[in-house]
Amino acid sequence: MQLPRLDDGNFEFWLQSVRLIAKAMQITKYIDNKTDIGSIGNEGDRRSCFLLANAMLMSMSDKTRQIASGAGKDKDLAPFEMIEQLGMHYMPATKSNDIQLR
Repeated sequence: MQLPRLDDGNFEFWLQSVRLIAKAMQITKYIDNKTDIGSIGNEGDRRSCFLLANAMLMSMSDKTRQIASGAGKDKDLAPFEMIEQLGMHYMPATKSNDIQLR
């Protein structure tokens, strides 16, 4: 699986690609909900989450990887956690931003 290189201008496209891969691997519930990968009981799902997390990290620049992985702890390397961190960085949801866009 290969994701497009994540940069400052293509977060939404990158996220769509991540979601498509997760859907194909049948692990969308693990990218939509906070889940500790180590606690996933199904070995196949756990392996798929680790593979997706690795593909996500490999598609990022050093700067983006630092944003996505936070403190670098294992729990920060879960797909949901990385998407959440990147979403806060690239798509801050504030009323002032919504007003400026309108």
